[in-house]
Amino acid sequence: LGYLVLVSIILATSVFSVYNFSRLGSSVGRILGEAYESNLVAENMVKALERQDNAQVLMFIEDVEKSQNSFRTHRDGFLKWYQSANEGLSLPIKPVILDTIIAEYRSYLVASDSLYFLLQNKKTRTRARDYQTAVVQPLIYKLKEHCLQLLEVNQEALRKAQTRAEDFIKRTTLAVAVVAIIAVLLGIIASVQLTRNLLRP
Repeated sequence: LGYLVLVSIILATSVFSVYNFSRLGSSVGRILGEAYESNLVAENMVKALERQDNAQVLMFIEDVEKSQNSFRTHRDGFLKWYQSANEGLSLPIKPVILDTIIAEYRSYLVASDSLYFLLQNKKTRTRARDYQTAVVQPLIYKLKEHCLQLLEVNQEALRKAQTRAEDFIKRTTLAVAVVAIIAVLLGIIASVQLTRNLLRP
């Protein structure tokens, strides 16, 4: 029975330590996963906007229809990444930023359609450059700024999550240390008692 007490103390301490450090590992892994996802989404939204902008510039140089097809491809990519930001992430992203982005993006798409129609007609192609400079470019600049702001919000949320993880690490380490000390004391008491029981006869 004396040895059983010692083994039970060691087993309980080991189980407690493994459980807590397992929770710690999963918490850190979750934070790293969210960091990667949130930054990836915001960065890809900016990249999709830049590629749409490039496609519109190419409309003045190359084939309009070919450039418009490229624009549509990157438009679908932007909407896909926006959907991921709006639904897929568990970080506390401010909905106001996302609502602003989609509202401005709809305005940008309307302006882009107008630019496309202007470029299709030879008579209005000269007006297309002025329209792009005065209307389309300011919209895409504002969109990029808001996407970068979304990236900053994600990073701030991750900093807070990192602080929570560090607090959890400290609490877990302290708890394991306390349990280990208690286990050592209980082991000493059990050993002394076992020794007495053996030597008393």
